Amino acid sequence: MRAALVVNKVVSDVSENMKNIIGYINKAADNNVDLVMFSETALTGFSMTDNPKEDIKLGVSIPGEETEKLCREAKKRNINLAIGVLEEDNGSLYDSAVFINRNGTIGLKYRRVSKGWRDPNQNNSIYKEGTEVLGYESDIGKVCFLICGDMNDGHLINKAKALKADILLFPFARSFYGGTVTHERWIKEEQEDYINRLKQTETKVFLVNYLDKEYFGGAFVLSSEGKLLASLELGKEGMLIYDF
Repeated sequence: MRAALVVNKVVSDVSENMKNIIGYINKAADNNVDLVMFSETALTGFSMTDNPKEDIKLGVSIPGEETEKLCREAKKRNINLAIGVLEEDNGSLYDSAVFINRNGTIGLKYRRVSKGWRDPNQNNSIYKEGTEVLGYESDIGKVCFLICGDMNDGHLINKAKALKADILLFPFARSFYGGTVTHERWIKEEQEDYINRLKQTETKVFLVNYLDKEYFGGAFVLSSEGKLLASLELGKEGMLIYDF
């Protein structure tokens, strides 16, 4: 099996993101990839303002026009697709991710459970979280999601571990506040923490970080024992191809 972990430079225009994403789907398919994966909110962008009236406009429906287009692309190119989006559902906003199978069907939708993606003190009913960590039996094995700050919750780590999945899909959005992004800084300040937390799931992990002017991108593969198996350079667009 072969995976492509894609770091696309995300902008505020969903149509531009979609064009870029479809380009990468085709590039991955041309490389005989079985799974193409993108970061947290790779489709919609993560330009939250903590203004509910504005933020709700960022969300897309699942299923909806945008995800249906991705489903058609997955079916056309015979490829599995994992991607993060801001989801709007009945006036509420979620930080979500979907797994679309080769048949163009949404096999799994996950809503981030941790609240770090938004201001938890907002006194309104717009921003919401999921409650479950579920698995999906795909043709590349059993997969599940955690998103970004979910890794800091031991209860969620244990739920992922209990699923005994073959692959944990981990789209995230990480930046360095007030500092320059360097590979050395990532190694010194962040990488060990990510590895130590995610290896507790005892699952192979595919990680893809969001990339824009603030967030520094990067893609990584971890073994179930927490060994770093492959990585993509920080700070640039690209595609990490990994055989598993």
